[in-house]
Amino acid sequence: MATLIRALEQQLRAGGADIRLREPVTALAGLRAAHDHVVLAVDAPAAARLVEPVLGPIAAEDADADVPGGSGSGSGFGAGTPEPRGRGVALVSMLLDAPELDGRPRGTGMLVAPGVDGVGAKAMTHVSAKWPWVAEALGAGRHLVRLSYGRVTDAPGSGALGMHSSDAELLAAARSDVGTLCGIGGLGDRVAEADVVRWEKALPQATAGHARRIRGMRGELAGSAVSVVGSWFSGTGLARVVPDARATAAEILAT
Repeated sequence: MATLIRALEQQLRAGGADIRLREPVTALAGLRAAHDHVVLAVDAPAAARLVEPVLGPIAAEDADADVPGGSGSGSGFGAGTPEPRGRGVALVSMLLDAPELDGRPRGTGMLVAPGVDGVGAKAMTHVSAKWPWVAEALGAGRHLVRLSYGRVTDAPGSGALGMHSSDAELLAAARSDVGTLCGIGGLGDRVAEADVVRWEKALPQATAGHARRIRGMRGELAGSAVSVVGSWFSGTGLARVVPDARATAAEILAT
């Protein structure tokens, strides 16, 4: 994904795009006045907050049919309808001096079922086994692994590892989990480098009527020169996000 993002950035800059980082967007009025079309790739509640002052309340189609006590008026994610929640994830990447992983004992990685004793991660990717160019860059005996922490089913206060866990907690868990999952025991001094990255609201957790409210929002936005894309609108996974984004781009270019 990092390679894809860099390639996309290069193409955009080559085409004259103005890329601005760390500049929060709090309103759309100025953007809509300065540009032909605005595409929001944010979570659904954030999108609703941004478009409502400009376009008025985004009413969900037949919201009352799906949401007990729903008013059927106002923002599709506002009063009377439960706002969809998102759970964050924490990713721990570790560069290992571990020749015993040359044989790829777990292939390119694995998913871990909830409740597995002694393992806090929900998934592990053996990055250097999955991507030959990474293995070539690292050389024999060196391996890059990435572990993911945080499930949508984790109850608040459960103590499960996730986005809000400290770096120290996550790094300690990752060292233990890699040893357990790969069957190589404790890592000792074999961790050359490690890093923790957190993604807030990376896992959409929709409430009842979410799909209907998304249809309602997109319907209200039709013809407004504002579009919404991303996993909160298309469904999770590249197989859902990419076709939806391409369809949105085609619609914009056709106008």
